[in-house]
Amino acid sequence: VDTLRLLAEASQEIPVTSLRDPGNKTRFPDNNIFDDLSVDELLFTVADVIRKGNQRERLAALSALEEMHRFAPISEVAFTVLDDPDPQIRMRALELLTYGDRNEATTQLLIALGDPDPGISELAEKLLIGLEEAPS
Repeated sequence: VDTLRLLAEASQEIPVTSLRDPGNKTRFPDNNIFDDLSVDELLFTVADVIRKGNQRERLAALSALEEMHRFAPISEVAFTVLDDPDPQIRMRALELLTYGDRNEATTQLLIALGDPDPGISELAEKLLIGLEEAPS
């Protein structure tokens, strides 16, 4: 969990323009553990924790993922846990979908309206309203 927090904090300090080039290896400031870690590797590491960690680690990884939205395709990772048995994980995944393709997010949020967990269906409705009100 501490590593995920460090990843999230480091992601806020990295210049976004230097990360847009997929071949670029960006060095994280003052953290030798992150030397030569590419955006793809960082995203893969966080995604791996989301798939394999305990609930606390997974929620921390989803928070770290949200911090990465400026330079990584986080909605792709969020999409992989939409059917997770843990409602908290599904709720965070729905929130993170809104950082990606608007049409795909809308489709998934419409599906989530039928989720048997009332918290998820209410969140889906709120997120849909937010997407409709947001500028295109």
